[in-house]
Amino acid sequence: MFNFLEKSVLSWQKPKVIVVAGQGKKEITEAIYQTLSQEFKVGKNQNALNKEILILESDIQGVGFALKKSRLPILVINGPENNLEKIAKELPAAGYLVLNSDEKEIQKFKKESKAHYLSFGFNEKANFQAVNVLINSGINFKLSYKGNIVPIWLENTKDEKQIYSATAAAAVATILGINLVKISIALKSL
Repeated sequence: MFNFLEKSVLSWQKPKVIVVAGQGKKEITEAIYQTLSQEFKVGKNQNALNKEILILESDIQGVGFALKKSRLPILVINGPENNLEKIAKELPAAGYLVLNSDEKEIQKFKKESKAHYLSFGFNEKANFQAVNVLINSGINFKLSYKGNIVPIWLENTKDEKQIYSATAAAAVATILGINLVKISIALKSL
């Protein structure tokens, strides 16, 4: 929960706020942090307010307030979770709703939100689609976005769920203007 001082700082500084929700939110938060910290000053909780970008997990009270006060609010949803529908509906039209395209339960949020919409996952309709997945000493796959394909190598994991973290991070980083090659490099040590 944000205290009065933290709310005042949010209202005054208006950082870009990314809220991550659903299963695997800790891993997705870490992937987004790793990808963005190469280019920006990034904080991962409400105690890191003096940053350009603030990444919050949805279980922190006050995330709706933080999104409303943000210059660029981004809500990333990897799967169902309580109270997400309300947050998605309240997301400002200038913001972004980023959904896991493989989770049917959360697809209704895109109809209820006025925000820009992007998706990630394995589904062929995903904006950021993982294709040609190989698991050996790590995970290797190709990330397809708007006809561009870039290889992604996750050298420190064999957990296929990390592909969702990587594709979600790629979507957020692209919103913030980072190109796919830099995203691929930043995700390598995930």
